[in-house]
Amino acid sequence: MRVGPEGEWVPVLGARRCDGHGRFQRTPTVVGQSAVTSLYRAFEIMDPTFVRARAGFHADLAQAHLTRAEYDDAGTHLRQARLLAGRTGSVRQRRRVDLLSARL
Repeated sequence: MRVGPEGEWVPVLGARRCDGHGRFQRTPTVVGQSAVTSLYRAFEIMDPTFVRARAGFHADLAQAHLTRAEYDDAGTHLRQARLLAGRTGSVRQRRRVDLLSARL
């Protein structure tokens, strides 16, 4: 977390390089409402043709909602993540969805 302009704590989303194409995987380090809102904002502006990345965002959102015990929202995002991961054949995303589904 970092301190915002008015002295409030602001959640920070970590990012790490995950492949050779300059794409990043988001790692929610704080799951406050601001962090969830930030994930939704980023999701809304991303290029819809990046299907595998969209699967990752849905998995991120599912994880955030699971952490916050928001199981209906988590289930919705897990279904979308599973669908998109299946379309792209992403083994890593499917494995991640399976792990998150076990928590649901």
